[in-house]
Amino acid sequence: VNYPDRKGTLNITASENNTSRALRILDTIIKVLRKRGHDVQAPHWDTYAVFDKEHVKFRIREKHVVSDKKDNHGGRILENTGELVFVVDRGPYDRKEIIDGLEKLENKISTIVAIIEIEGERLIERSIQWEIQRKKQEEQQRIEREFKELQDKEFNAFKELFIRAERLHQANIIRTYIQTVEESISRSGMTEEEFKKWKEWAHKKVRWYDPLINSPDPLLTDHHRNKLFKDLISEGHRSPNDYFNLYG
Repeated sequence: VNYPDRKGTLNITASENNTSRALRILDTIIKVLRKRGHDVQAPHWDTYAVFDKEHVKFRIREKHVVSDKKDNHGGRILENTGELVFVVDRGPYDRKEIIDGLEKLENKISTIVAIIEIEGERLIERSIQWEIQRKKQEEQQRIEREFKELQDKEFNAFKELFIRAERLHQANIIRTYIQTVEESISRSGMTEEEFKKWKEWAHKKVRWYDPLINSPDPLLTDHHRNKLFKDLISEGHRSPNDYFNLYG
């Protein structure tokens, strides 16, 4: 049987006496499949019926039995029985077989084609379910990703709020300190002129550090504000829990 429109060889494993019969059976099956709108391909020694994007693998083999004869290595020899078996390979360890019996394969063509079509429908349905599951997973991943992005955005916003609140708290502490120094008699050993300059300098730094004012400073920048806050934590002036306890 010649199939000039396809390259490759039909998957047949049979003795020389049974090869022609196996080819005739496959020829009939292929013609019926094509008449019913299913393409058949034979690449790389395998034979497939094509259903949409799915491929149903099938083949014909001759049944063997283990004889009492032994080969040169002492192993049992397999002998051909003359009976053909049509095989639909569903998976590595899963297959459907139609065997010669009282009724030969030639009389089981409709059954064989039906089994191939049922397997094709199963594969198509499996692909549909896989695609549904894939889309569900993608949707779930999208939801989780967007929720994570929302979480991060919310956390960063609160983190900024927390830092600004802490900066205000620290600025007020500095103001209290300046006032305490001013009310102190000793004024830390400074002269009146030295204290006046120090007070002016300290108030400028408070206005620079206060998040509600954010006055510019000729030397210090936002980097220094952030670094100061991080340094206070890293140097152990106050633990993160202590910061939250201030507002808890």
